Amino acid sequence: MSSDGLANFASLMTIFAALGGVGAAWFGLFAWKAQSKWDVDTQTAQRILVLLYKHKDALAGVRNPFVWTGESDAAIAGKEVPGDKSRLRFFETASVYEKRWERVRLIRADLYPLILEGQAIWEREFIDLFKPIWNLENELAGIVRNYLDGMNPENDEDTRREYRKIRLGKRDVLHDSLAASDPFNLDYNCALTPVEDFLRRKLGRK
Repeated sequence: MSSDGLANFASLMTIFAALGGVGAAWFGLFAWKAQSKWDVDTQTAQRILVLLYKHKDALAGVRNPFVWTGESDAAIAGKEVPGDKSRLRFFETASVYEKRWERVRLIRADLYPLILEGQAIWEREFIDLFKPIWNLENELAGIVRNYLDGMNPENDEDTRREYRKIRLGKRDVLHDSLAASDPFNLDYNCALTPVEDFLRRKLGRK
């Protein structure tokens, strides 16, 4: 091979090496972007899913038909307890429900920004998946309010009777029946399934 041929060959090899380097760089950038997207998806999906399970557990806590002495004592700790026995039962009951709902509110406060984040990085319809869950939460909140208003001694008897009548006209979801067929739990699981399916796909689990 002539000296000119060797020079041309060397030049071609240099060009190929440069192109190979550019290709490797682009491949590396693509792989990094794909990994970064995967990391964001999985971290966001996992955090939302965990908080959803906590939300489900918190609502189950609100519906717990049993109030233990320790729970009641913790709920009224630091509060001025009424001396009137006729008001004491309402005070204790309302304090327990306030404490139980506080856990729901705290979880919801942590969950909502993550849902907005998921909506931003995935699709606008993502937030709509949660509407049936919020509807169930609102249904339970309304029943608890009616229950407490129906026993509040600050309300006169006619008012309390009206609140009890309102509650009777609605589905009774105040207490968990502790049966597998509990309607509220079945509805929550049904509402949760589409969200679980969506998030598990982001986790690569489905």
